[in-house]
Amino acid sequence: VYWGRAQAVMMATPADLEDFAVGFTLSEVIVPTLGDVQRVQVSPHSRGVELAIEIPAGCVERLAERARAISGRTGCGLCGVEAIEDAVRAPRPVTSPLVIESEALWRAGAALDARQPFNQATHAVHGAASATADGELRVVREDVGRHNALDKVLGALARGGIDASSGFLVVTSR
Repeated sequence: VYWGRAQAVMMATPADLEDFAVGFTLSEVIVPTLGDVQRVQVSPHSRGVELAIEIPAGCVERLAERARAISGRTGCGLCGVEAIEDAVRAPRPVTSPLVIESEALWRAGAALDARQPFNQATHAVHGAASATADGELRVVREDVGRHNALDKVLGALARGGIDASSGFLVVTSR
């Protein structure tokens, strides 16, 4: 993955890569908004896939200052962190008045397995989904890493113009 001069080496399932590029770029706050992702180019190579994400020069400079080598990103998300400030960022305040009933949580969790064809075939990948407030799944993505699957969902929501605060996320675990 390349953002101007900055780059990261990651292992990811080669599906929904545009969603992954956008979701990772937003969730890591490499850019503040989807509008700052100017272009995503997916280039297959013999030993993998290269994602080039075009972002404003100021965002590239701030990323280079973060002093983090993002390598092997299917793990806990702390790989390559050199400063505690990069590992423990203050979360954004939750401002949504949304209330989720426990039945909706159970409904979404139960529906996720049926929407994971890679996992059904391999029993080796994670799933993540965005669900409506009543527990209906609207976006499902899979990946070898649950963080990647979640980034793919976040990217799909952003690219689809779907307000994430109108529902909740579901992520598989071991």
